[in-house]
Amino acid sequence: MNTGFSFEVAENQEIIKQMVSDFAEKHIRPKVMEWDEVQHFPTEIFKQLGDLGLMGVLVPEIYGGSGFGYQEYVDVIVEVSKVCGSIGLSLAAHNSLCTGHILAFGNEEQKMKWLPKLATAEWIGAWGLTEANTGSDALRMRTTAVLDGDEYVINGAKNWIT
Repeated sequence: MNTGFSFEVAENQEIIKQMVSDFAEKHIRPKVMEWDEVQHFPTEIFKQLGDLGLMGVLVPEIYGGSGFGYQEYVDVIVEVSKVCGSIGLSLAAHNSLCTGHILAFGNEEQKMKWLPKLATAEWIGAWGLTEANTGSDALRMRTTAVLDGDEYVINGAKNWIT
């Protein structure tokens, strides 16, 4: 039965996977234990990932990203995570929870302002959800953001930032 779907891996996907694997082996693996022992967040690695277009995997080219699809995104996260799960998780959070929300819910002005700098790792995105009394239940969060003139005043505390 022909479903109309093709599960064959495209040549560009193999090239991307190999490039990411090579990068992780050369630039992450040699230092991963040292970074863990001294609790170092390797910003320099994320800048290099940005240079490779991997901090904006799903971001359309018009906003400075690579414009790839979810298969390439998954391949990138898997290959980095094979070497360092922490960097893989941070890369995934940046690419999905940060840039993904701006793509889905931002207006054009916000997309033009934020996405080019996020896609190149000039800025590194983060995700703050977990609170002391609510865990990761978004419906029970107590942190508020109230518009005060042209700015938002944020009140609350977070336990973890991804």
